[in-house]
Amino acid sequence: MSRSASRLLDAIGIEKNLQDNVKRVVVGTFQRVGAQAVDRAIWYLGLGRQGVRLTGDSLKRDTERWDVEVSGWRTSAVAEAAELIVFRALETVFDLSGGESVAIETLNLRWISSSARGQSSGTVSLTWSLNEREQFRRESLANLTHGAVTSLTAFGSEASGLGIVQIELEVRARARRQISGAENNE
Repeated sequence: MSRSASRLLDAIGIEKNLQDNVKRVVVGTFQRVGAQAVDRAIWYLGLGRQGVRLTGDSLKRDTERWDVEVSGWRTSAVAEAAELIVFRALETVFDLSGGESVAIETLNLRWISSSARGQSSGTVSLTWSLNEREQFRRESLANLTHGAVTSLTAFGSEASGLGIVQIELEVRARARRQISGAENNE
C-alpha cells in the first residue's frame, strides 16, 4: 500500500472516530435535556412514582392545603404522598433548585384504622399556612449552619373511609447564605 493511501485511510479512521464521538455527545445531551424536561413536567403536574398525584388547588403556588391522590393504598405510596406535599409546600418559601435544601428526617405512619391496603385508593392531605412556612424559613435563616427543624402532621383516608392514617414528619431546612460575609459572622 502506498504511503498516500495509508494516510488517506488514517484520515478516514480519524474522521469516523470524530463522528462517533460527536454523535455520542449529541445523543447524551439530548437524553439529559429530555430527562430534565420530563422531570420538570412530572414535578409541575405533581405526579409521583407510585401513582400519587396532586389534585385540585394543590398545584397552585398560593395554596395552604395540599391533597394527593394515592392509588394503591400502600404504606410506601402514602409515605411518598407525604413527601410530595412537604416539598411542594416548601418550594414556595425556599429556593430548592438554587442551593437551599429540605430533608425529611423522620416520617412515621400511624394507622388509626386499617383496611385492605393496596386494593383501593385514597387521599393524603396537609394544611400548612403561608405564615407558618415563612416563619420556618426565618428560623432556618437565623441558623445558617444547622438549619431549622419543624414537625408536621398530615392525614390520609382510604376512599371508602375505612383506612385512616396519621403521618408525623420532622422536616429540616437549610437556607443558603444570603450575605457575602455570612461565613465570617458565625
